[in-house]
Amino acid sequence: MTSFFDKGNNKMLSDTCFYMPSQAPDVRQAVIMLHGFGSDGNDLISMAPEMSRDLPETCFYAPDAPYSEGVGYKWFDLDQIAADTVYEHFDYLQRLMLKAKAVLPLIFNFIDHIARKHNLSHSQIVLMGFSQGGLLAVMTGLLYAPTIKGVIGASAVPLSINSALSIDEVKSLPPVLLTHGTDDDVVPYIGAQITQSTLKNLGCKVQMHTVAGMGHGIDDSSQQAMTDFIKNLS
Repeated sequence: MTSFFDKGNNKMLSDTCFYMPSQAPDVRQAVIMLHGFGSDGNDLISMAPEMSRDLPETCFYAPDAPYSEGVGYKWFDLDQIAADTVYEHFDYLQRLMLKAKAVLPLIFNFIDHIARKHNLSHSQIVLMGFSQGGLLAVMTGLLYAPTIKGVIGASAVPLSINSALSIDEVKSLPPVLLTHGTDDDVVPYIGAQITQSTLKNLGCKVQMHTVAGMGHGIDDSSQQAMTDFIKNLS
């Protein structure tokens, strides 16, 4: 087992939850998948076999988050606020973003590890995340250098420019795909619109895949949109 420590909090990410292409002798790109609150890497890695059909030279990794949450794991704690308009309150976003920011060194280190393991450049790595993992993916894309190939945020906790993420901190502007359902009652759809607007204002190329009637999840059309996005990245 390969694990990766962050000296600041003694936590680690493991590379043991993965999917490798069966017919390709060489890996030419990697997709790192960050799961949501209370889940684990197996949740997202289950999409890899089907996605691999259109991405035959791609390996997939889905590390477990560093903190236990029930039978699963979490990247950071959530504030207990249930209002439908919670993501319109930018002080709430700021608190969540500060919690996410504290975890970013683990993600940075894991990207470096996967790049070394497969002799890849950072421009051959895509970062995908769901829910709170989606916020981590998008924040990493902006704050990590060198620039990675692309970022996917699925039903992602939104981000905005605030004291947790200033314009001066932005180091990279990779292309981004956001997928979200209009009936998401965990991260309301306005969250995706906030993130989309923030990224566009920064100069990112952003695609949005909206699913009418979908709740907090990833449906077949979203998975296909992710696959197509990765396939079409230059």
